[in-house]
Amino acid sequence: MLPILKELITTFNNSRLTQLEDLISYADKNHLNFYNQGYRFEAKTMALNYFSLSIWLDEQSEIDTVFRMLANSKNTNELKALRFYHKGGQANGTIYTYYNELSSNNVFPNLTHFYIQHESIDGCVISNDDEFGGKLLEKLPKIQKLHLVSAPNIDFFKKECYTLTTLEVCGGYENNNFLKNLKASNCFPNLKEFSYKDINKAWTGTPDEAGMLLTFDELLDFMDSQNLPNLEILSLMELNITENQLEQLKNTHLGKQVKELKLGLQKESNYFDEEYKSTRDWFVSKYLTW
Repeated sequence: MLPILKELITTFNNSRLTQLEDLISYADKNHLNFYNQGYRFEAKTMALNYFSLSIWLDEQSEIDTVFRMLANSKNTNELKALRFYHKGGQANGTIYTYYNELSSNNVFPNLTHFYIQHESIDGCVISNDDEFGGKLLEKLPKIQKLHLVSAPNIDFFKKECYTLTTLEVCGGYENNNFLKNLKASNCFPNLKEFSYKDINKAWTGTPDEAGMLLTFDELLDFMDSQNLPNLEILSLMELNITENQLEQLKNTHLGKQVKELKLGLQKESNYFDEEYKSTRDWFVSKYLTW
């Protein structure tokens, strides 16, 4: 059994998680699966001596347990992919825990896939003075596919990252001028697939004048970027613009450069409506599954 799987088993055997009733666990040479009401953990072999870890959690205290273990593990070199799911809860505290714990200690030297899914309609915040962006890339030197539920700040663009080919960012209440910074940066020359989602004002009650939603001018400026020479797939969702402005975006530099361009306007549909979710989340289903 891989050493980090043993660590997971030991962690949960020694934590209060096992005090929950009817805990079901299964582990063999290549597979680990814990699940109960409120949490689930699954590890699967991806390649020789590497594996992917998927985590579904509902409670903040359980998140602390998991990420503290990962941040202090001596076996993170075994991880090839990390996928985290969190439903509801307090978005800001949850996201802070994810990044703070993961960037506190370990490097994940062989991690190529990193994904967070946060099922909450209230958006997430990373403040401008938070250095998580730069720290995260320092911990993931071989990252190829990256999904973030909050827009990182300028520190994300401090150094070149030649390995990153696929990126999705959800803006949240604080977009940290992410698109502006991405346009000005030449840190990701091999970025091939990129998706950005703004927050939906109908779900969050965010007024236009609050300055949280991307303006047409900001989008137009980004679409003139010359620093993404290998970009082929571009998705911009939850745009607070008109149909006419949307058409104008198609005639920009990036609009003409990419092989596939998907632009989605904001709608007042139910957040959990399956048809709307499939449209909104097409990029994840196509480019961020493993």
